[in-house]
Amino acid sequence: MTAQKKETFLKDYTPPAYLVDRIDLRVELDPHATLVQSRLQCRANTAAGGPLVLDGERLQLLRVAIDGVDLGPGRYTFA
Repeated sequence: MTAQKKETFLKDYTPPAYLVDRIDLRVELDPHATLVQSRLQCRANTAAGGPLVLDGERLQLLRVAIDGVDLGPGRYTFA
């Protein structure tokens, strides 16, 4: 089965709610469980507004923190 690419038009574009100024990635490769740690430096886009949404597939969330302080489960949603 071949995946079909979805065509995106400029008229459908919306500005991101957050702008990312810096990304630091640490990747530990393992045949059974690769670990990826990401640290983002981002700021709200006042022209767009909205929540920070991070997309991923087949991931296991281990930790969410802001400025090094862990967020409890009631402070974010994960779906």
